Amino acid sequence: YFHRCFQVLHENGHIKAPLHCIGKEYLMGLGAKYGFKELVMRSPGRYELSLLDTLETVPDISKIVTTLESLLPKCLGGNYDSIEQFKVCHVSLLVSTPGSTDQAWHADGGHTNIQEHLPCHCANVFVPLHDLPIEMGPTEFRPES
Repeated sequence: YFHRCFQVLHENGHIKAPLHCIGKEYLMGLGAKYGFKELVMRSPGRYELSLLDTLETVPDISKIVTTLESLLPKCLGGNYDSIEQFKVCHVSLLVSTPGSTDQAWHADGGHTNIQEHLPCHCANVFVPLHDLPIEMGPTEFRPES
C-alpha cells in the first residue's frame, strides 16, 4: 500500500518518480502543506498513511480495527461496555523508511480547550505490526501529558 501510494502520485504528476526518495532526496515535501489527505511526510523519511477510508477495502486493517473494538471497552473499564460508546476518528499507518530521522516530540491529538485543562476526550492506540526493540525507538509517552 505504501509503495502503491507513490506510484499513484507519480502517475498523476505530483512527484517526479514512483518512489518516496531518490538517493537521499525525498520526493514529497514535509508536513500537511505538501502532503495529501491520504499521505503526509511527518518528518524526513517518516510517513503517515490515512486508512480510515479504506477499512471496507483493506481486510487486514479491518481485522485490526475489529479486534481493537472488542478490546477497548475492556481496557478502559468503568462504564464502557460497548464500542458503540466510542467513535473511531482516525486510523493510520506510520511508516519509517531506512535512514529516517527521529521524530520530534508532538501531540497526537488536539485539545478541546486551549485555555483550560480538561479531562481526556480521546484515546490514541498504537499497534506495532512487528517487534519494536529499543534500538528502533518505540513510541514514548510523557506522563500527565
